[in-house]
Amino acid sequence: MATMTRKRLSANSTIYHYTLLQRIRYHPKLLALYWIFPAGWWIWDLFRLRLWYVPLSLALIVLLHAALLYILHKVKERRSLTGWKWHYQLPWLGWIAGTHIAMDRMLRLHWQLLGIALAIIGCFFPWIDHELIARLVMVHLWILAPRFWILFRMRAHRHVGYLKINESDTSCYAQ
Repeated sequence: MATMTRKRLSANSTIYHYTLLQRIRYHPKLLALYWIFPAGWWIWDLFRLRLWYVPLSLALIVLLHAALLYILHKVKERRSLTGWKWHYQLPWLGWIAGTHIAMDRMLRLHWQLLGIALAIIGCFFPWIDHELIARLVMVHLWILAPRFWILFRMRAHRHVGYLKINESDTSCYAQ
């Protein structure tokens, strides 16, 4: 019979117990349907011979979001982005937390991301074509809309919840 060894916990050990409060699963059909908006903008731009507005806007906004999240984390929270990763699917397209993150903190970061990115886009209004500015704003709002919808649906757990973003769902836990 195999001898089982037990690990002893030191006095400084921390044990985390998370209780699932709410889970929102991503429906692939709805996410595919959500891509109709940028596809429609792109088709409209094709007819107007502005092929690169939507792809350029998508790339610029994702990079702007990543840069702003990095700056907000470093300056405001004085933390590094350990545990953050790139996510290539909606609703969390771009740079996101790969570990548990406080719901309050995530909501605050996204409100700041919404306002600061709109201000930065607005700063270029005199120098960039107005249609490109419109695409940048639309793509910015398009990327943030499903995130805010998820955060809105989990608003009851705002002060005690911790978000865990997975490939197929977003879960809210209490510690």
